Amino acid sequence: MPNRKEVGAPPGTLVHVGRKKAQTVAIRQLFYNADDFEDIEIKNLDELKRAKKGMNSWINVSGIHEIGVIESIGNYFEIHPLVLEDILNTEQRPKLDEYDDYVFIVIKSISSFDPEIDHEQISIILMENLVITFQEGLENHLDGLMERLAKHQGRLRTHGSDYLAYAVLDTIVDKYFLLLDHYSSVIEGLEVKIIDSPSKDILSRIQKLKKQIADIRKTMYLNREIIGRFEKIDTRILDSSTLPYVRDVHDHTVQILESFDNYREILSGLLEIYLSNLSNKMNEVMKVLTIIATIFIPLSFIAGVFGMNFAHMPELGWKYSYPIALISMLIIALFMLRFFSKKEWI
Repeated sequence: MPNRKEVGAPPGTLVHVGRKKAQTVAIRQLFYNADDFEDIEIKNLDELKRAKKGMNSWINVSGIHEIGVIESIGNYFEIHPLVLEDILNTEQRPKLDEYDDYVFIVIKSISSFDPEIDHEQISIILMENLVITFQEGLENHLDGLMERLAKHQGRLRTHGSDYLAYAVLDTIVDKYFLLLDHYSSVIEGLEVKIIDSPSKDILSRIQKLKKQIADIRKTMYLNREIIGRFEKIDTRILDSSTLPYVRDVHDHTVQILESFDNYREILSGLLEIYLSNLSNKMNEVMKVLTIIATIFIPLSFIAGVFGMNFAHMPELGWKYSYPIALISMLIIALFMLRFFSKKEWI
């Protein structure tokens, strides 16, 4: 069972809320500038440093279930207890808070999407020349970013900590494009199946996808709002040269939301096609049953006439009455079938 905060606990009470996604806590501190790069695995919190002269710093914490570690980091960097409380609460909705010396961002990333969608919370603290990121598990969503820093790829090494914060947001948002590709292939497969071989499994699959897309859209909507606010905050930490890049990420979130809206409409259309096919199949069944019943009406009439127990029915005494009656029934049935076929009712 996920941990829960006690009802009535005072604000700033540090409790890990949510699932424990890592057995241990891993901390890395990266120092970088245009010329130098240093990657340090922190074994003891005493090894943490605020900064090195002329270098930017990035501290990444993977695993947030150990309250003492988070509290110690918060005390060292003078982070507000309410911020630490939000970092530990993995069910926290995306948000952005501005403080005197730093900006705090909570955003949701995609950790996996096959077979189920799994969100992971990433918290970002942006200070002057320093970025601290907190991830729920040991699976590092930002490995590619660290590799780019190490290899001096792109603008990361030549820009400040605000550009690194943008790059973290960009990396998280780009994962949603992978999710779009996944849903695109799944929906294309459903479109083929719903025409070739519709079944109850497809109906449940459509309903499940609609729910997943609604959940993702809700999360992405909040992510978009947070990135939009980040673009507009008035702080010396965010340089004007970084704003175009932040706007670009915001545009990506809008594009992703529009794509999910399209997928939701496509799924609604597929649901209507499925129900229409189901209705058409039922109509075909009813048509066949109606034709069969219609054919048997005159046959039942003939059988009913010969089944009456009147004393004076000369036909009952004829030698060939029985075969004549059967042949008449067969001729009537064939005639009616021919008639229905000519009218293209069957």
